Amino acid sequence: YLTWLGHAIQGDFGISLAKQIPVSDFIFPKFWNTAILTLTSALLAYIVGFFVGIMAAAKPYSFFDRSSMGLTLVFGNAPPYWLGLILVFIFSIHWRIFPATGMTSMVGGGGIVDIIHHLVLPTITTAAAPAAIITRMVRASMLEVLNQDYIKVARAMGVNKNLILRKHALRNALPPIATICGLQLGYLLGGALFSEVIFAWPGIGHQLFYAIMGRDI
Repeated sequence: YLTWLGHAIQGDFGISLAKQIPVSDFIFPKFWNTAILTLTSALLAYIVGFFVGIMAAAKPYSFFDRSSMGLTLVFGNAPPYWLGLILVFIFSIHWRIFPATGMTSMVGGGGIVDIIHHLVLPTITTAAAPAAIITRMVRASMLEVLNQDYIKVARAMGVNKNLILRKHALRNALPPIATICGLQLGYLLGGALFSEVIFAWPGIGHQLFYAIMGRDI
């Protein structure tokens, strides 16, 4: 094992038992496919988390706040493989809006638009749980800051509400939010494995699954 590890550190992962070719020859191209899915999922999770979290904190205990926090409980605890299957059933089988598998279409595919079309459902599946966690963190951090005395003084002085949220509250609420966003990036790499298997996305997770099934150790 130590011999293999020494070679792996240098980029030599050995020969695939099933394909009889160097592992690095087909692992590294798939890494970029996983990176595409992970980065788009992170972007979606950050955008949704910040927007919904700030809106919920701006109107605490309102209908929007209660309904959005309820949804975060659902999506934050939904297993990626279950959510992925639900999305496939609704948007691929029932409504036929998005493709269910692959990175490109088998016939006439390969363009950026085609990749984005195939990327929608895996991205939503992967980003759902991190987006829910980030939303709750943003809301909690914003509410803590909004209850500070200097925010109350700014409101009493008639400072615009949007300016208070954007310039004063969000800036001071960012440290714990930045920490949780960084942690979720690591989670996204693990969550992408389930999404890749469900949607046959040709990434590291998809390759790992079939290597295990084929005992390609």
